[in-house]
Amino acid sequence: MRAEVFPKPELPGHAVLRLYGTDASPEGMTLLIERRQGPDRFLSESGWQRTESWLEPQRIDAFNGGLDLHVGPRVCDLVAGMTVRLAIREPDVGMVDTTVAAWPAMQTSGAHDPDRQTSDTVAGRTDKEMRQARPRDEQATVIAARPVQPEPAPEPAPEPFIEPTLPAAFPSPPPPAPEPIERPSVLSQRETPKSNLPLILGLVFGLLFLIAAAGGAYWWFVLRDKGTTIVDKPKPPIDKPKPPDEKPKPPDEKASQDKPDYATPIRKQVDDLFATNPTPEQLVERGRRFVRQGQIEGAFLVWRKAADQGYPPAAFELAGLYDPVNPIPNTPFRLNAERAAGLYETAAKAGIVPAMTRLGLLYAKGADGFPADKAKARDWLKQAADKGDTDAKMALDAL
Repeated sequence: MRAEVFPKPELPGHAVLRLYGTDASPEGMTLLIERRQGPDRFLSESGWQRTESWLEPQRIDAFNGGLDLHVGPRVCDLVAGMTVRLAIREPDVGMVDTTVAAWPAMQTSGAHDPDRQTSDTVAGRTDKEMRQARPRDEQATVIAARPVQPEPAPEPAPEPFIEPTLPAAFPSPPPPAPEPIERPSVLSQRETPKSNLPLILGLVFGLLFLIAAAGGAYWWFVLRDKGTTIVDKPKPPIDKPKPPDEKPKPPDEKASQDKPDYATPIRKQVDDLFATNPTPEQLVERGRRFVRQGQIEGAFLVWRKAADQGYPPAAFELAGLYDPVNPIPNTPFRLNAERAAGLYETAAKAGIVPAMTRLGLLYAKGADGFPADKAKARDWLKQAADKGDTDAKMALDAL
């Protein structure tokens, strides 16, 4: 997702935040704005604070490929000229998309942060008040006009001095020739260098003699009586382990598939799956894998799409996210017995036996805001028991 801000010139302090590349639903959507500096980084209804605060835009308009969020002075007065992080959240899903946007230095209203007002045409305020209301780094520096002093004219450069020359009748005498200085020959002063080659050769031959003597002594005292050398000594055989008769087990494909992909966001994994046009059966199986990986949000998105296509098994799986009697472990959704009953009934009428049993247990026990109905519970449990469901038969006997 990427974002772009369009200020409204006719309404100071109002702008349109356009979000591209998101298919989020505008119903009940909220907005999170976070800046980088200071401990109070999150924008709320009363200003900047340290904890997250989700804001409701004035209006949300959807278009092909994105959303237009209309925001007013409570946002524009405080974030104009900043680079902020934006996030949107759906009521039943949570945070679905995030991006970074550079908010332009726009004309603000001054209602929520007078110090950030950038308009000089507000009625009833003088130029001095406007300059005091701006931040110090935005105030214009006024420099008083000063009379320009004319620069002094440059002094003329002095004429170069030319030494007078004597006439040709009086020629100058030639300089005296230097007397030759006799120096001793350098070769005569140096002595012929002596060669170190004999000393080096003597050291090399002496070292070779010591090595040969050490090798001869080792053979005389150690190897002479053994009649063999270290190289000829046989090595003991090494017992190599025999390969096992059993073939190695093939890797567990299901375990490898259940390994969660933490590097790719859930929304990106779901979008890539939807791009392949999967069947409802594939969507239900992918949702079960999401549950085994502990990624319940992904299971909700794929099951909801399959249920919207009229696939009853998807409705049965989706009901488990809201069932207060038999909930899916670690479900992040608020339990809602009425919603779960509606989804179970859709699956039960399609002949799914576990859905009949779950619906009967829901009617038998009831929940907050969902009254128990023994007659309906007995009816659904009996239908499931007649089809061979042992859990339904036990619950029917207990009822």
